[in-house]
Amino acid sequence: MHKIIAQEIMDLLHRSFPEAGIAVSGSVAAGTYKPDSDIDLLFAHKEYQHPWCIHFTYKGYEISLFSFHIPTFKREKDQMTGHYFAMPISYIYHARIAYDPLCLIEDLKEEVDYILRKRRILRNELADLRRKQLYDLFRRPARSIWEQKIVTDKMIDAIVSVFFLSRHADKLISKEETGEVFSIIDQENKELSAILNQCLPWHRNSYQILTENSTRILAALDRSD
Repeated sequence: MHKIIAQEIMDLLHRSFPEAGIAVSGSVAAGTYKPDSDIDLLFAHKEYQHPWCIHFTYKGYEISLFSFHIPTFKREKDQMTGHYFAMPISYIYHARIAYDPLCLIEDLKEEVDYILRKRRILRNELADLRRKQLYDLFRRPARSIWEQKIVTDKMIDAIVSVFFLSRHADKLISKEETGEVFSIIDQENKELSAILNQCLPWHRNSYQILTENSTRILAALDRSD
């Protein structure tokens, strides 16, 4: 039924926006959806200048409609290259196109291919850049609880990114797999996993635990190469 509903919405969109690129993505495109899964749709239109997302319910199904602006995507692709999870990359990569008369989604897919090729070729350099970011975060004092929460999130993002760039540069993390990244770390690097488990989910001492273990974290990441 998910595929039927997805096609129905895409047909409705196509009738209203005949020049738009329209595709289904996520678990419905991959065929891994469950009865309670939402339906992810991708929409691209040459006149829309900014990315956006709309969530709504249609015939009892939760729908997420995402739109990415190609020039904006191109400007941000270098930043996305060095992150273990950048939702647009996975979302566009897995999209199954229903309508794309101006090749807007195809253009987005080409940009994603560029990102993945660059990640594979430059994975060591990209990992070193994230290590430097992590080192700078360890040295930067965060005083308020709110600031500590922000810095903690950045630290963990950098830690996981270095790990995956070093070991699994070819792995494309999907939205459904984001909760599994720490189990992969646990299987391959017990020391790093133990430190992260003390910090997640975030609590008042997470920042202190990370900064106090900065030397161990950096050494563990070096062993991930």
